[in-house]
Amino acid sequence: NGHPAVAANYYDTLVRVVKDPAERLRYAKLALLALGAANKAELSVLTAGRYLQLFPNDVELLAAATRLALATQKPRLAKDWGRALLAKHPTDGTLLANQLDIELAAGDPVAALELGQRLVARHPGNLKQREKLAQLALWNNRPDLALAQLAYLALHGGDRKHLEQALKMAPQLYELE
Repeated sequence: NGHPAVAANYYDTLVRVVKDPAERLRYAKLALLALGAANKAELSVLTAGRYLQLFPNDVELLAAATRLALATQKPRLAKDWGRALLAKHPTDGTLLANQLDIELAAGDPVAALELGQRLVARHPGNLKQREKLAQLALWNNRPDLALAQLAYLALHGGDRKHLEQALKMAPQLYELE
């Protein structure tokens, strides 16, 4: 009818009164879409949180809620919802990479480092992931891990800067031991 806020309210009412769980979930997703169309971002996040209490295992709803939390500058909420989503699909490379960025936005470099290691373990030849892991290792005071990534990049990447960084870091690491 051209009034997405009215439609969102209607769908939200249906979520509360309809008995069939599958239909309730469908209306919940439609309500979130309508709230987005009505430019009600803050209300969308609150509503998504309420719907996640009703449907905690719905991956699509979790993914939408995580995106909404990020769009409204709520990285801690995005972190929690993203972690729940990743727990349901722990080997999904896209989810791992997204969650790594969310962890950084939420100020958790330790969790980001763990995700970076998982990504490199999944795709050892991915140079961008190794470069990111090297940076994460440095931020987490793990020069040994950073050096290992830089050495790999120097050998396999063809970029002289990695070799120079590795050569500069190696003696410093030796002094720490």
